[in-house]
Amino acid sequence: MAVSDIAQSAILADIRTILNEPVANMFTDTELNELIDQSARSICILGLANHTTEEVTILTSKFNYNLTNHYVKVESAVYDNSDIGMQRIHPRMIGHIVDSTVGVPRYYFTFGNDPDNADNLFIWPTPHSDQNSHKIEVFGYGIVDDYETGTGTVNLVAAVQPYVVDYTLANSYPKLGKHNLSRFYWQKYLSEVFAYRQRTGFLPVGVTDSKDTMKLPDNTVVVQ
Repeated sequence: MAVSDIAQSAILADIRTILNEPVANMFTDTELNELIDQSARSICILGLANHTTEEVTILTSKFNYNLTNHYVKVESAVYDNSDIGMQRIHPRMIGHIVDSTVGVPRYYFTFGNDPDNADNLFIWPTPHSDQNSHKIEVFGYGIVDDYETGTGTVNLVAAVQPYVVDYTLANSYPKLGKHNLSRFYWQKYLSEVFAYRQRTGFLPVGVTDSKDTMKLPDNTVVVQ
């Protein structure tokens, strides 16, 4: 059964219920809605919760392309409709490639820290005329600006939508002088977000060797 999205109005109502403020008193709706939007961005950054893809059209002899999305992390790039996977390299490596080979792009990296602009995609080798107008599909994790669009579409996946409540409460309770509750909701929020990130496979999980757990140190051997 499909899980329905939680509308921002319902999130706001839940927060007001927990704060015991059903109508605006200490907190305006504008203030709480801004925290809700901030939480959506935070969840994307910490939890890698917004899977984003885009296509880049490559041009002859051009190795630098503007990406339209803001990425927390670019995970992979694929050339020509999933025909060839590309290898990510470190940005400084491009400065040590001395040949001028052109042809099918095999390597890529992304670069850029300007908050007002998306990253740039760099590819190598530079495309030959044979590759002109071919596509590179970029896969990564992006950032959303708002919890909900103007048309009422929720920008977060259903699994992480409830975490918005905890983030907003963590940032609201200090205004009421309830710092212990703020710390509680901060810890709850961070635990939930990182648990989500681990469940979806984006944090390394060590596998315990059962034989190692049964092995006891040998204290009978004297070090020579």
